[in-house]
Amino acid sequence: MDRLSTLFYSESQNTWFLISGALALVGAVIVQFWFLRPQGRARYRGLMQIIHEHVSFSRFIIPDLLKFAYVASVLYVVFSGIVTLISGGLWTGILMIVLGPIAVRIAYELIMLIFSIHDGIKETNRLLRTGAISMKSSPQPHARPMHPPQAGDEQSDHPRHYPGGYDPIHKA
Repeated sequence: MDRLSTLFYSESQNTWFLISGALALVGAVIVQFWFLRPQGRARYRGLMQIIHEHVSFSRFIIPDLLKFAYVASVLYVVFSGIVTLISGGLWTGILMIVLGPIAVRIAYELIMLIFSIHDGIKETNRLLRTGAISMKSSPQPHARPMHPPQAGDEQSDHPRHYPGGYDPIHKA
């Protein structure tokens, strides 16, 4: 038993775990100050920009991996359907060839939907921060009051405008 425990654990191994933990903390502090500062975003080019995007999670790699896994999954389902078809399961093979890729597509679309929602939120956030929506396209206040005119108002001869075309006072 002693020999087995020394095979899997030793005092020097414990020391190396502590050293690797300390090096990981020092490395994290260096990466934090070198790559994750907002001031440094614009200055990186090439490989440094790729490292910055990877470390700051500004670009996800999972969608690219999922696209590869989707193609592999569809090919696997189709090939399995062909093997099933050849080995004697006629209807099972046909169903696997026809419905298998559809089921795989639905599953992967549900997973990719999360990343699509994230991209949409990021784009909306970017547009709101940069002020890309001009004031001309925003709704303007009504020129006429929304309340019914009183006796003596100058606007009594003008038709009333209510949003949606509904006039709650004078129903036609």
